[in-house]
Amino acid sequence: MKSSRKLWSCLLVLCMVFSYLAIPASAIKPFTTDSEPSLTIVERVEDFVSLRQGDKYTIETYKALLDENENTISYCFFLDPAGYVIIDTNAEVVEAAFESTASYEALINQDENIYYAGPLSYYTKEAFKYNNVVTQEEVPTNIVNISISEFTDTVNTASQHATYDAVVTPNYITTNKLSGTLRTYSYNTGVICGSTAAAIMLMYYRDYRDSWVVPSWHDTPTGQSLIELIRPEINGDPPQGAFCSDVVRGLNFYFRWRGIADQYSSTWTTASNSSTTYNLIKSLITSNKPVELLINDHPTYGNHFVVAHGVEKELHGSTYYYIYAGDGWGSNNVLISFRYLRQLAYIIG
Repeated sequence: MKSSRKLWSCLLVLCMVFSYLAIPASAIKPFTTDSEPSLTIVERVEDFVSLRQGDKYTIETYKALLDENENTISYCFFLDPAGYVIIDTNAEVVEAAFESTASYEALINQDENIYYAGPLSYYTKEAFKYNNVVTQEEVPTNIVNISISEFTDTVNTASQHATYDAVVTPNYITTNKLSGTLRTYSYNTGVICGSTAAAIMLMYYRDYRDSWVVPSWHDTPTGQSLIELIRPEINGDPPQGAFCSDVVRGLNFYFRWRGIADQYSSTWTTASNSSTTYNLIKSLITSNKPVELLINDHPTYGNHFVVAHGVEKELHGSTYYYIYAGDGWGSNNVLISFRYLRQLAYIIG
């Protein structure tokens, strides 16, 4: 009799969880897939949100995100009043935001299946191409499939070390952020996110460290003037994908052009999901220096640059590292897991 009551109690809890997450037809059209997240995934998202926002945010609904073979590889949970959490099938958070970012608006308003290639990389599929959900850029099928496969490989590798446990205590976070606010430039046509991110870093120096770094005539609302000045050195002409070595070349060109190469230079290094990378970024952030980061690493379409203005360490059974980033699409405060950091660049001086 006791075991029967216990069974019914478990079933009731599961029903409550999934009825809470059921997609309301009035809010969003369901995907063609009927994939449902596990209880562990649901608990992880709830814990991730409450640890940072208390009871100010709740889960409203979710979408399954797919790989190139229509398999679920992660879930996007939408929050009320705004924001989202994307979590992989290991119950590891990939990215999140607690405000209405460009990603949030694009994802929640998308009726079609969404194919996911890692942080800030979302696509819809047509016969011989994908379309980027945020930028509407058309991308060849083979390119996106490579990026999705790289994301899947990262998830599969991480699964060997996944140790999330909802009942583990204590769980806490430590956060360090810049003292000022990044510019929210969104002049990011094509593949010039490396140049956009570099301009955001330069403007932070102008705004909070040394106004001489950027002259007044390049201080524009959209950042276009400054971005176009450094773009040929970073993304080339015509523009193409870049790496942090290209960012460093462009920044050092800029310092020579500005006549301040004796005061400022830049450098880059590889990044990883490690305490070493965390400690480096933390030391820069606490010195009031933003950091440009390459996430994912396909040189044609799959890579994307962001600017970190904060770093976070979460202890919850395992240690999880995140950055707070400006996404280059007009939004700050996007959290991205260190697991998807590939390279970083910063200014010396």
